[in-house]
Amino acid sequence: MNIFRFAADLLHVFAIATLLLKIWNTRSCAGISGKSQILFGLVYVTRYLDLFTTYVSLYNSVMKVFFVVTSAVAIFLIYVQYKKTYEHDLDLFRIELLLLPCAMLSLVINHEDIVLEVLWTFSTYLESVAIIPQLFMVKKSGGIEKFMIRYLIAFGSYRAIYLINWAYRYIMESHYDLIAIFAGILQTIIYILGFFLLRGVKVVVSDKEEEPQSPKKKNPLEAKWTPPSNHGNGKVVSVNIPEGPAEVHKLVIVANCTIPAPGEKV
Repeated sequence: MNIFRFAADLLHVFAIATLLLKIWNTRSCAGISGKSQILFGLVYVTRYLDLFTTYVSLYNSVMKVFFVVTSAVAIFLIYVQYKKTYEHDLDLFRIELLLLPCAMLSLVINHEDIVLEVLWTFSTYLESVAIIPQLFMVKKSGGIEKFMIRYLIAFGSYRAIYLINWAYRYIMESHYDLIAIFAGILQTIIYILGFFLLRGVKVVVSDKEEEPQSPKKKNPLEAKWTPPSNHGNGKVVSVNIPEGPAEVHKLVIVANCTIPAPGEKV
């Protein structure tokens, strides 16, 4: 494994972690396309069925399990745990328009006519377009949260770096996969076009993402007045200065005055 693939995998993990942490911290899946998450779930399940038949390395196996499990968790949170916050009215893209062409293309153009190979090809085609429902949802809503910007950038960068990985492997190992390269280029173009189309969308901050305001600091010289009380022929007024020097912590003012009787002129 080369550094480019490792960097791409880290970005992929970061994108998924960003999504799940947002849902968990805010207890809401607002702004997230459940349909895109279903498509990604199909991508991982159909691609990693070889987990039960082929062992490459511990790293490879762990990453496959991670992608399948986290995808299932995301779908569960959206459609079960926090379904009341899911914005059905905005997630309207018809995913069959993506599923059917990818399925047909994988049957026609693949490396070998065996089940696992066709499913792997299907997952490669589907991954390149799986983000479209999410982009459609953001465009329709007219607003995008900061976490979604990070998510899209990480996901788009992950696939773009994988293209560098394929170029590196071709130079160093004389190995290339035209299907993966074609899908990677298509996916990168879709992300670029998506960012171009969303450039006028307003960036919004959800209530639970707002940074807490720091409490207002007390003025160290702010005086606390104690109601006046009678003291002989005068008036006693106490002034407490909470953070002042000890010698002026309490200031007592005694004013000699005569309180006139009712009707008496002063």
